Amino acid sequence: YQRRVQGGDKYSGPSKMTSPRIKSEDILNDETLFKKEVELAFDAADKDKNGYLDRVEVKAVINKSLEVVFGKIEVSDADLNQFYSRYDKDENQKISKAEFTPFVQDVLKLYVASSNNVTDPDPDSEL
Repeated sequence: YQRRVQGGDKYSGPSKMTSPRIKSEDILNDETLFKKEVELAFDAADKDKNGYLDRVEVKAVINKSLEVVFGKIEVSDADLNQFYSRYDKDENQKISKAEFTPFVQDVLKLYVASSNNVTDPDPDSEL
């Protein structure tokens, strides 16, 4: 995912609040960092700023998040349906910040499992 950090600079991946190369594991183990990460990721993904992620916004986040581990991929409609089955708890076809939180946690766990240092997507890439 891509977001603007303090100063308006573009950045993708885990936040850089405390370190230029903060690790996903550190974010998972620090509640304050994790909450900030969710907030920043959600706000960046919510392009229309309506407080929910629609299917287009979710697909972009999934593609960008998985690209870090697997390279450039395109999420299929079936994959997107599985995402909604898992995370859309109220089944309204919109992802709230509360529903997005476990996804961020799962992605960070994937980053940790795939490599000790695979935490940061290309900071110059676009979502």
